[in-house]
Amino acid sequence: MIFVDTSAFLALVNEKDNNHFAAKTFLEEMKNGKVRVKKILTSDYIIDETLTR
Repeated sequence: MIFVDTSAFLALVNEKDNNHFAAKTFLEEMKNGKVRVKKILTSDYIIDETLTR
């Protein structure tokens, strides 16, 4: 299980973020089955914070 926080969501959508490439690569690897994750967990507070930022 992986807990996704605001910084991960922001890095994924912001190309200027220092972690953008890593976040995008990790997501692609999850999609392709290279990284096995059974559950992705976040919270409504994280979603609120992400949308606020």
